[in-house]
Amino acid sequence: MLHVLTLWAAATSSTSRRPGAAAAKAEAKKFATYNAIPSQYTFCPFAVETLGPFGDYSLKLIKDLGSRLQASSGDRRSTSFLTQRISLAFQRGNAVSILATTPTSAVFHEIFNLC
Repeated sequence: MLHVLTLWAAATSSTSRRPGAAAAKAEAKKFATYNAIPSQYTFCPFAVETLGPFGDYSLKLIKDLGSRLQASSGDRRSTSFLTQRISLAFQRGNAVSILATTPTSAVFHEIFNLC
């Protein structure tokens, strides 16, 4: 899984014109990096931008997994729940990254009971 930095200076020109552009670029880079994986395996790059857009292949994988979850559980909301859980994991990671750059303070731990 790759967390793409949407606000990175090199990415802002493309992401300001098309949401998900950085994730699409990261997915293409992963395809190039892992092109030697034997054909007996299915490879799916997974990239999500800092501010939320998922790459096209990532969305396709989530929909596929969600439909399989729905088939096994019978819950029509399975894909939505899966997407929400992944999004929440990234939000928590973003919060931890931000907090890691700030001075240690008891006030932050009281407000953001994350660590």
